[in-house]
Amino acid sequence: MVSFIIHNVKPCSINKGYYKTRKVLTVDGRRYRKRLLCTINDNQLIIDQINKLTSKFDPEKHALKVQYYFYMPKKVIYLKGKGAMSRLGGDVDNLIKLTTDFLFNPKYMGHVFPNVDKPTQIVNFNIDDQFIADIRAYKLPSVHEYHSIGVKAHIVNKKPKKHPSFDLKEIFKK
Repeated sequence: MVSFIIHNVKPCSINKGYYKTRKVLTVDGRRYRKRLLCTINDNQLIIDQINKLTSKFDPEKHALKVQYYFYMPKKVIYLKGKGAMSRLGGDVDNLIKLTTDFLFNPKYMGHVFPNVDKPTQIVNFNIDDQFIADIRAYKLPSVHEYHSIGVKAHIVNKKPKKHPSFDLKEIFKK
């Protein structure tokens, strides 16, 4: 299992991350990609965890379970800092896509960002997101006045012994 938290990185939603064509990243999307990946790569403990998980992952046998914890300042997530949930916090499902792409897409593995203090080759999970079988996200109030992103990733069997239950009871009225 991999488990880490990245402080002071504000997530970018899919809506703000791409231009209308959904092929070219906006300035916000590129800024988020650089901040997220460079922050991770500045922490050797996170890189070691990622490398350990990827070395054990076998696409013939495994899938991934991923959980995201998007921590936001209370003034962003709640109206007036304590009321109902605010639109400023965004839709949690829109925060998942770019984060997943940047953390897992093999095309970012080895990428070098220009104009950074220590230009190094980026390390990410290097596992295509097609192997993610279970993904969950939580939008939570932060204890700090800045955004943070928590990430947990587990290797699971691609054929689970037990499937999540889904009780379907349909009533048709004529």
